[in-house]
Amino acid sequence: MNAQLVESIYKMIQSLSDEERSLLEEKLFANLSYPSQEEIDRLSAATDVYDFLNMASRLDITQIFKKY
Repeated sequence: MNAQLVESIYKMIQSLSDEERSLLEEKLFANLSYPSQEEIDRLSAATDVYDFLNMASRLDITQIFKKY
């Protein structure tokens, strides 16, 4: 790894104006593809990422507030 090159690039980026940084970001991220809604839905279903919503509906909130 070329740490000196990375450090030089970092310093160069830090020295850019806001306008220049925006242009750089535009160039760097212009060709990124974002997942479709279908892909997001499929991934979330496969990983149970929203399972906490089901858990919340099963909680007895009155038990939580009895402590207070």
